[in-house]
Amino acid sequence: MSNVMPLRRPIRASAVEPETALYRRIRLGSRALVVLFTALAAAFVLAMAAAMVLLVFPNDLVRIGTSGTFLSFGGPGPAHTVAIGALPLAHRLAFLPIALVRLAPSVAILWGLRRLFGLYARGIVFAAENARQIRFIGLWLAVDALVPFIEHLIQRGLGIEIDANWFHVVSLQELVLGALVFVIAEVMRVGHEIEQERAEFI
Repeated sequence: MSNVMPLRRPIRASAVEPETALYRRIRLGSRALVVLFTALAAAFVLAMAAAMVLLVFPNDLVRIGTSGTFLSFGGPGPAHTVAIGALPLAHRLAFLPIALVRLAPSVAILWGLRRLFGLYARGIVFAAENARQIRFIGLWLAVDALVPFIEHLIQRGLGIEIDANWFHVVSLQELVLGALVFVIAEVMRVGHEIEQERAEFI
């Protein structure tokens, strides 16, 4: 009787798919999306920088009210709104971190999409890193959905609440989408682990 030992083979660090016509199209499309998401993430970073300038220095360009925040290019602006420049400096400085926190999840989501499609552009489709990036995106989608409510509580606690329009159906949809994306990432992770276990034996 002889003992048969399973032969192990090295597990690839990344699941690079073979270069077929389909994967060439995926890689080309993914490269274009990497450029798009990079540009969008940069635009949101610029928006964060602009928010810092507009909140620190008095101006009439941004108006805030009970129904939301608006840009006003001349004229009185929507009813029941007040120009940011008319607020006391202490209020404007208090709104500064709130504005940054509101925009930060969007930057994280776009950067996660950039990294995910960067993997696709390199031909890495079903690796563990793909699942990690999808899970990262799902988590930040959920954070982005909850930020308006958390900011509403903080503003009310500080006594500086002006924008009371914090509940949106879009936020609820984003929360559900984030949960679904997170679950999909977990399914991909489990599938990758099963594939790794199979790859250990020949």
